[in-house]
Amino acid sequence: MDGRLRRLAGPRNAKQVIILIAGIHDSYRYFESWAGPLSASGSAVWGWDHDHRSSSIEQSAAMLASDLTTLARAGTPDIVLVAHSIGGLVGKGAIDQLSRTGAAGTFTRLDLHAFGTPWGGFALLEVAMKVPGSIALSKFFRYPMAPELRPSSRFLASLAAPMPPNGELHLYVGTDDGVAQPDTAAARQRYAELEAQARTVTELDGVRHNDYNRLVALTNEVKGTRPGPACTRLPCRLAMHVSQCAATALATAALPGTR
Repeated sequence: MDGRLRRLAGPRNAKQVIILIAGIHDSYRYFESWAGPLSASGSAVWGWDHDHRSSSIEQSAAMLASDLTTLARAGTPDIVLVAHSIGGLVGKGAIDQLSRTGAAGTFTRLDLHAFGTPWGGFALLEVAMKVPGSIALSKFFRYPMAPELRPSSRFLASLAAPMPPNGELHLYVGTDDGVAQPDTAAARQRYAELEAQARTVTELDGVRHNDYNRLVALTNEVKGTRPGPACTRLPCRLAMHVSQCAATALATAALPGTR
């Protein structure tokens, strides 16, 4: 698979594969400490990297969709994507592409857990991309995804497409995440469109953009979302365990997938 997909933990013949995807300027190793806990129930855990310096988000999504199809054909049709930051955009884009081509139906599961993903894009890029030659400059400076990260971009708008019937979307965002939290009306609209597709939306109190991988207890949410409920707001400063909130959710019955 051209070195993009690598097995980290778990059996080679596992029927479920959990794939770790990082954001820009990072690799799947961002989530590497989660590999052991995620594989403890018998799943295989793989890492997948995209190259933001040479590929747009849409191109990376197409590569991921191709690799997922290869896994399904090889006998691993149960896929869970665990993505941080822009990796969530890549993951949702890949699932959308599989849905458009009808290939999503070859999977038994096609879930995405997105942590700190900036679904609304960045308002500053709306201004920057109005500069003459800005698209060519973004490629020259090895940042080809810049046009896609405008709140008004066609790509971000396309991510509002419904998840396939065999897939679930779970969103997690820290209250102190200045990168992922929407800060304009256009960004909030994009967030609302994604939240409408999500089974759960989880707020993490006091969590910043690069804190998610430190919350290893969140792996319980990734492994345990089906069929039980998930909490929509976790009082989860870094010293606390997510499982406390899961117990609260069970006690108060399932909550809708919105804040």
